[in-house]
Amino acid sequence: MDVPTEEEKQELRELAGSSRIRDQFRLLRQNSMALQQRVDVDKFISFLTAMSRLNPRPVAPRPFVLYKQAKIANFDLQSPSHSLTAISQTNST
Repeated sequence: MDVPTEEEKQELRELAGSSRIRDQFRLLRQNSMALQQRVDVDKFISFLTAMSRLNPRPVAPRPFVLYKQAKIANFDLQSPSHSLTAISQTNST
């Protein structure tokens, strides 16, 4: 990592003294805390639907997969990774 120049240090000092910058960081912190709360399934699906509409390309068709049994376990938005922690699926033929 490079050592900041005196000019860069001065710029950082000026930014640290700015009430506007402090307000923006306060807003970011509040929004970050709001994201850490539990989200119900309906809100999550609405979010995914809205995000999918932003995709400029149409969704590629995929073949439907028939599973005799599919289990999705422990989807927790509280986890640091915000991801599915376990998916198990079986397809008996």
